[in-house]
Amino acid sequence: MTHPLDAIPVTELPPQGHYGRVGDAGVIAHLRDDVAIATIAAFKGASLRQALGVDLVDGPRAVTAGTTAFIGTAPGRWLATSQTDSELADTLKGVLNGIASVTEQSDGYVVIDLSGPDAREMWAKNVAIDLDPSMFKPGDAAATVVSYVGVTFWQLDASPSYRVLVARSYAGALLRILVSASLEYGLKLEGRG
Repeated sequence: MTHPLDAIPVTELPPQGHYGRVGDAGVIAHLRDDVAIATIAAFKGASLRQALGVDLVDGPRAVTAGTTAFIGTAPGRWLATSQTDSELADTLKGVLNGIASVTEQSDGYVVIDLSGPDAREMWAKNVAIDLDPSMFKPGDAAATVVSYVGVTFWQLDASPSYRVLVARSYAGALLRILVSASLEYGLKLEGRG
């Protein structure tokens, strides 16, 4: 039996389409090209609350302020994402001048949204995180590995749906992993990122 990715070179992203079980897809993976990304590193002793108008969490948690999400990745460090501010890094540099360093990251990552009735089960096969709804809730985040591929992800809502950030050079590998892990549920792959 051949694998659906056998004819696709490992250096290429799998094409859009349906993979695995016939019928409705249990998992939907959507590659986003409309998300701006920046990293924030607070200067020692600085508080970002007044400048941003939101309490950021020094831990693996996503906090939203308007249309920007701030994902805690380490003490005093966050990933910021926005679908409405394409100049996110410049906006944050202006707001956080003198209290944090901000670095543009949009070109360095591929953003994948995962959803569907089997998204939790498929994702649980790939991460060493307890994704039970009582343990991993909307807003919870993790920086972890999926088959040696580093990712940062967080749960967007209770359905559940997830947003995943992966280094651009590893996007093809992660998509191959997601396709393989979703075959039993059916995967609809959308977008090119």
